[in-house]
Amino acid sequence: MRPFSSQQFVDSLVAASHFIPQTLLLIAVPFVVSIAIGFVVAVIRVWRIPVLAPVLQVLTTIIRGIPVYLLLVIANLLYDLYFDTIAEHFGWAARKSGAGLLNLSIVILSIAFIPAAAEFLRGAMLAVPASQYEAGYASGLTRLQILRRIVIPQMIPEAIPSISNMLISLIKASALTSAIGVMDILNESIRSASYNYNLLEAYLAAALLYWGLAVGIELLMKAAELRAGRFKKALAA
Repeated sequence: MRPFSSQQFVDSLVAASHFIPQTLLLIAVPFVVSIAIGFVVAVIRVWRIPVLAPVLQVLTTIIRGIPVYLLLVIANLLYDLYFDTIAEHFGWAARKSGAGLLNLSIVILSIAFIPAAAEFLRGAMLAVPASQYEAGYASGLTRLQILRRIVIPQMIPEAIPSISNMLISLIKASALTSAIGVMDILNESIRSASYNYNLLEAYLAAALLYWGLAVGIELLMKAAELRAGRFKKALAA
């Protein structure tokens, strides 16, 4: 039985830590994009805008039903097969590259998390009492002004726990990008240990780094939740 190599564990930990910025990029950009687009989707569905609301409901249901891993693999195959052909057709100078896989992963993770963002933001919007809308209309505000001045400030405290869960889910999903060749914490940790086949040490090192990122996010979200709670009390007063 092969003994556990503490040196390989440390080596994998150090090697993988160099890719924390890239992993954070895989988390931060999809988070911002999915929140922004998810908010628009939530508003359309809450306001029940004709045509758009039912179409978006169907699209979000479809995307939610496909695992992130499958979305990444399918997108990678399409990218590998057709990107250069499409680029040549439109006269683009860009061609397939390793950097392209990172951008592709960011796009797919953004798409994959739009439905989740839209759902919890829609729930946060619906949690705002109808009397708040009525007060806004009585004050002469338009629908968009009510959304900006009244609804969004009250949505944020309601949405913070879901935002925390979404960020942690993005941390886990970012590890799936290693399956299509994106260099991140997991891929680099495995690569550094593959010469000696010390994969257990590599996986444990990657797990420790992902756990550390998750703990950091949870602490930030708890601090944000406390501030939001005080803000909510101030609004109620």
